[in-house]
This record gives sequence, structure tokens and C-alpha cells, in this order.
Amino acid sequence: MAAVYKAQSYGAKFATVYWIPHEFDKPFTIEHAKAAVDVFNTAGKILRENGITLQYHPHGYEFQPHEDGTILDYMLQNVTDATFQMDVFWIKQGGGDPTGILKKYEGKFTSVHLKDRRIGSPNSSNGAADKDTNVVLGTGDVGIASVVEEAKRQGIRYFFVEDESERVLKQVPASLLYLHGL
Repeated sequence: MAAVYKAQSYGAKFATVYWIPHEFDKPFTIEHAKAAVDVFNTAGKILRENGITLQYHPHGYEFQPHEDGTILDYMLQNVTDATFQMDVFWIKQGGGDPTGILKKYEGKFTSVHLKDRRIGSPNSSNGAADKDTNVVLGTGDVGIASVVEEAKRQGIRYFFVEDESERVLKQVPASLLYLHGL
């Protein structure tokens, strides 16, 4: 209940989980995901009953294979009392297609982090990437225009521009100009 009180004290409508605890140097497993799904469904129900939406923000390590898909597929199919916040960079970094995942799991995402990735950057499955692979929106390999179009079609209203590079002060204004042109 502490999370409910804290979120309510700020007037928050969302509470977001950005990382599932696991050993960074070892693969994220289905056991980690099953435990997280249980927590998200339990906490999500409590938060929802108090006017707050719980979101999970994947970071690419969830793309480990599982059955006929990935662990992220398992999570998207089994989280029922929370939603997801898509960080398009991390979806791409993990080996996924952000627009394709939005389409496949329509209604599961309530917000989107827009961050583009330098063309030719290698994927990774550990939730890590070189921060300098962050580039101006629309110049990388994420497919920002397609993501924004699909997210808007689905009625997603919350978009966050994110840039973790050392060029952030130059890149964010250019990214905003790009978005205004869409």
C-alpha cells in the first residue's frame, strides 16, 4: 500500500517498473518472468483499485527464447492487471520490432519512450547498450515514424523523448523538430 499512498500523494496516474531483479551477467529466465508476472498482477490490481495504472518498461533482456516466442511474449500474454510502457530503443536492442509488437499486442501499451538507435548497432539481450548509439529521432533503425503512427492509431497518448547520449543538448531539439513534422 505504500506505493499507492506515495503515487496518490504526487497525483500520479501511473506507477512504472523499469527493471526486474536478476543477475546482470546471466540470462533473464522464464522463472524470473513468472515471478514478475505474479507481482505485476497482484500489485497492478491493488493500484488499479486506487486509480493508478501499473506499467512495466521492458529493457530488451526479455527477448530470451521461450516456447514459440520470447519471454516478453509470455509476459505480454500473462500480465492481466498491469500495462506496458514501450521503450522502442530497448525493444529494438533486444531484437524485436517495435511496430510489430505494438500491432501484435494492441491495447497492452499505455505509453511509449521514443529513443532512436544508430543504424548498424548490434543487438544485445542483457539490457545494456552503448549510450552513444542514441541518435536523433528518425535517423536510426528503430522506425520512429511507424511506431508513432501505430501508437496514435491505438490511442496511446503518452510519449516521452529520451536521449542518453553525450549529445543530448543538440539531439533533443532536432528530435522534437522531427516529431513535429510527423
